[in-house]
Amino acid sequence: MRILLAVIDDLFSFARTALFGVFFIKPHEKEYVLASFLETAPQLQLPTMGVQSLRQHVRIFETSESNFIHGEQYFIGERGTYLYVDPVVSFDTASLKLACGELVHVLKLGGRWAHVSVGHVEGWVFKDTLREQAKDVFPVFAEGIVYDSQNEETKKLRSCIEDMFGGDAASLVLTDAEYVTYKLQQKGRSITWPTERPRTAGTWQKILRGQPSIHMSITPKTESVIEYSIDDVGHLCFIEAVFPDESIKISSISMYQEGMYADAMLLKDAWKELRPVFIEIT
Repeated sequence: MRILLAVIDDLFSFARTALFGVFFIKPHEKEYVLASFLETAPQLQLPTMGVQSLRQHVRIFETSESNFIHGEQYFIGERGTYLYVDPVVSFDTASLKLACGELVHVLKLGGRWAHVSVGHVEGWVFKDTLREQAKDVFPVFAEGIVYDSQNEETKKLRSCIEDMFGGDAASLVLTDAEYVTYKLQQKGRSITWPTERPRTAGTWQKILRGQPSIHMSITPKTESVIEYSIDDVGHLCFIEAVFPDESIKISSISMYQEGMYADAMLLKDAWKELRPVFIEIT
């Protein structure tokens, strides 16, 4: 009997979508609606297909119990997430492309979809793109760990920066350029890059010199970038803090070993020996 009801349920959902488009039913109304469908089913010209085939072609849009709380904020947890005008994927119906880590308010649910608001804009996203906790979206790094391409924290960081350097596509170990870009982004600073490539450590001061909102200096500032070279190998670090004695706290990937996270305190005399350039993004 349960199998029969499941078949009827799928047939009803298919017919409902085909004839009337997408609409929502409440769980307690489902029995009544299915009964009504049984009365009209003989009049419908439905294709012959199995339950599994139906499930591959039909999305059932109905409200159901969920872990999502209406009105609460959630993070976008996947790159390439679009905000659609209606809960259906079709040509040119996406009003926005949402950044990974962006906050949205859940207004209501419908099957695989969530109706959300982003600022003053409302639309639909797939529920499985939403994350409740920041730790599921933003990377957390540990001292001495090497972050290769398969590490979950590497994947989170690359999603947050839209894999703008192609590190994920090339299955590369995490780089200092990616890490510093992510840190700048988290502080609300973005770089308008010219077309010159590659943007590896050691090339930033050359590529960015003269660009809008970029200031080069020999004096460190909090939330700026330090670039230096040792034995012709470039390095990029993010300056977490500058102290009154001009010592600095920095964090980076590949400062000591390729792909390895580290943070350090550098006294003024120590960083001066590196002959660095400090890059400030305003």
